[in-house]
Amino acid sequence: MKKIRSIAGIVVLGLLAMGPLPAAAQGRVNILCSPDPAWCEAVKQSFGKATGIQTEFVRLSSGAALARLRAEKDAPTFDVWFGGSGDSQWVAQAEGLTEFFKPKAWGDLRPQLTKAVDAIKRNLPFALVLFDSWYLAPELVAVIEHHNKGWMSILKKNRKLLTQSLKMNDTQGQRLTFKESEIKVEDLVPLMPKTVYEPVKINDETTYYATAFTAQIPTLGKVRLVISFADPACQGNYAVLVTRQMHWEAKRILRAYCGRFQIEVCYKDIKQHLGFSDYQCRTAPAIQKHWYLVFGAYGLLRLDLLRSPLYQTWQRRLKTIGVALRRQSQALVEQMILECHRILSQGTHPEQLFKLLFGEAVYIA
Repeated sequence: MKKIRSIAGIVVLGLLAMGPLPAAAQGRVNILCSPDPAWCEAVKQSFGKATGIQTEFVRLSSGAALARLRAEKDAPTFDVWFGGSGDSQWVAQAEGLTEFFKPKAWGDLRPQLTKAVDAIKRNLPFALVLFDSWYLAPELVAVIEHHNKGWMSILKKNRKLLTQSLKMNDTQGQRLTFKESEIKVEDLVPLMPKTVYEPVKINDETTYYATAFTAQIPTLGKVRLVISFADPACQGNYAVLVTRQMHWEAKRILRAYCGRFQIEVCYKDIKQHLGFSDYQCRTAPAIQKHWYLVFGAYGLLRLDLLRSPLYQTWQRRLKTIGVALRRQSQALVEQMILECHRILSQGTHPEQLFKLLFGEAVYIA
């Protein structure tokens, strides 16, 4: 069976680097293209012009492209899948629908990109994959488990559980019975007694009240669930976690998933406070420099948060990157004012100082 060559959009230099393809001998290459149509058209024109090989493409989104490949598994009509989201590419390769292709110009790509292509093949040491409910699909879970890795996710409250798999008591200590074969998580939680929730201390400032139990989800099978409240009275909003780590208790599951929050907070901070997503660079080296500057600034601000308790008390305890950034900005303005005062005290004309700050450079000792 012919396998489709898969090229992730993040590492592609262009079809010019691909070399011979099965259909090239017939003078035509058929591309399943997932990026913007303008990209697809540009690839078609450039490859045809450089090689003389006719190129045709069908533009489909990642999900539709994956469905098309599955439908044509025994008789594929495409030679290349160009672009597409990482999870769809991953699933397609795991199901044997595509094979990864390394172009001739692979060595010209940055190591950061080539090393990110396949963490499994590089034996990157990890045991657990954390993600949110948007990624919780049977196909992705199957790929993770195929590589003998664990997974953990937020579960939407409207997801249904098989009632025959639930073994729990009501507030009177009687076994819960259900009229239907399935029940939504949001309908189950009010039936559970408050006594099943126990405090789970994450750190000195955070404690959740949670319970863990085993259940079955129609599309995922047997799983371990954790219901977690922030309110000691176990009222109001709550979170639902799901995993296949069947023997883990609520404390271990919560602590493991909380490791994901630091990543989320990091990206939120660098976007809101440090301009990570506001750059207008067009070349890869410029983008790389911008990233280095942003993450370097973030690292310094994080270090500022780790100063000694005595210093923190004196300067006001820092709890967020935003507070640390405002304090550093204030310190910078203070230093600038003091330096301006020093320069003017030496008899420098204000016009020279103005040019130094906002105009042409003027050296002042």
